[in-house]
Amino acid sequence: MAYRLADRGVPTGRITVTGIPVMPQFSTPLERNVCAAELGLNPGLFTALMMAGGAGVGALDALAARLLELPGNQQLIALAGRNAELLAKLKMLAAKHPGKLFPLGFTTTVERLMTAADLVITKPGGLSVSECLAKGKPMLLVSPIPGQEERNADYLLESGAAVKAVDAATLEFKFARLLADPARLRAMSEAARRIGRPRAAQDVVSLVAASK
Repeated sequence: MAYRLADRGVPTGRITVTGIPVMPQFSTPLERNVCAAELGLNPGLFTALMMAGGAGVGALDALAARLLELPGNQQLIALAGRNAELLAKLKMLAAKHPGKLFPLGFTTTVERLMTAADLVITKPGGLSVSECLAKGKPMLLVSPIPGQEERNADYLLESGAAVKAVDAATLEFKFARLLADPARLRAMSEAARRIGRPRAAQDVVSLVAASK
């Protein structure tokens, strides 16, 4: 974006790359074990945070059901937001998989859920992605909206911080591949931290204050 601005005639001295501002709690160090215990999670198990589902891939409950059938001891946190019907479906599914699926409705503590997770399954919206990067979390991307979300996905894929699924079968396949490849997950996490901008909000405020 900075390059494109300059290409359109904006003086480079007026361009500062700060990243998308996120809440300060995403740059605050947290303990994984503490955050996991708050949810009743087993901190010793691979944990995925699911924040996506919709057109092109599938409903969140259907995606969770597929991942729960995979071999292994993974556990899933599934966010339904304010969708009461989806939350009810997830709770029914959780009852069939005790200790494996942890459904949640609307929450203001996403940073604590991300801390407890080894992988985030999400749409590549700008804010969600920026929060994941601030926490250094590898991503499995689903259902990018044409336009800015597709460009976000391209950037994350090129940077090595994410992989992408185009349908439910691919999601299951790539999740299983990542589950079996801790080294790749570590590399993706390192890539996320490398391109993350957890202090974007502070940098914007400092820039504005310095310009007065």
